[in-house]
Amino acid sequence: MKPLLNSLLLKGQLWQGNFHSAADIARARVFYENYVALAVSAGTSFSPLVWNNIALLRELCGDATGAKTALDEVVRLSLATCGIASKAVGELSEAELAALCETNLNVTLLFNYAVFAERRGESELAARLYAAVLNSVPEYYDCVLREAKLLVARGQAAEAEAKLKALCEDLEKQLAAGVGAHGWREA
Repeated sequence: MKPLLNSLLLKGQLWQGNFHSAADIARARVFYENYVALAVSAGTSFSPLVWNNIALLRELCGDATGAKTALDEVVRLSLATCGIASKAVGELSEAELAALCETNLNVTLLFNYAVFAERRGESELAARLYAAVLNSVPEYYDCVLREAKLLVARGQAAEAEAKLKALCEDLEKQLAAGVGAHGWREA
């Protein structure tokens, strides 16, 4: 009965967190953090995505230190799924970053870590993580846009412009292909 009760409590906390995230960020944060506490006490594993969501909720609540702690836990859990020893993101080799990017979930988590790094003023780390994500998923358009923003901030406007032009060309090709493939008519 205890495992079933723990499972139901865990699901309840997560559902509550998802429900409240749209209306009450602070309350959603409490539910997510309760979920983690219950899961840890029950010896239940959970996705690094949960810590990713906690990081976002903490940042939205103005807790930058707590958000960084949650992001570091995301990395620790993601590294474990890839069989890589735990270390700080900035200490990861290019090969380790590439290994992390072999799964879609880790690509998303690494992109999110890069966004947080950029917000904290760690532009070199952010640029390195964006590059790793784009090496794995070149069509990650949000990543291309953020990378271009960093290039502009570093005075590399021509390189940023080239990346943005290539992005627009790719999107135009996709739109053109979608128009014919789906029977849509051009306006």
